[in-house]
Amino acid sequence: MLAGLIGTITAVPGITTAYSVAQPVLLSDSISGEKRALPLPADADLGSLEMVVQGTAGAPTSISCYLTWDASGDHRASRVLTVPLESSLTTAGRSGGSVVVGSFCIAPSARQSTPGRMYLWAKTDVGTVTLHSAYLGWRLGGKRS
Repeated sequence: MLAGLIGTITAVPGITTAYSVAQPVLLSDSISGEKRALPLPADADLGSLEMVVQGTAGAPTSISCYLTWDASGDHRASRVLTVPLESSLTTAGRSGGSVVVGSFCIAPSARQSTPGRMYLWAKTDVGTVTLHSAYLGWRLGGKRS
């Protein structure tokens, strides 16, 4: 079974309580130093989505998000996911969480902005955060029912 991940380690400031058309987060295999980073296949099982954020205003307890194939946010690849945030044990103000995406998807080639990549759209329940990292695990070869 082939497995890998796509993600970002580029800080994205200013994530608030509303989705922003100006703020798609590109998830790609261009993750410095990550050996398991591979382009997302066109027909993969999406595993877990993990993220780390730093609160800059308010006290968010969760992030709502979804994945799309395109940078415009029109062609969704997942349902809306809720990521509960847990405080970091070592860095004040930093928190993170993960959620199982649990979907099989086939990328529509005409709808993808960039093959092998996805876009993450996120908003907080309250306050404002900076996204520090996000990783989406995927696999091929799993049982399909």
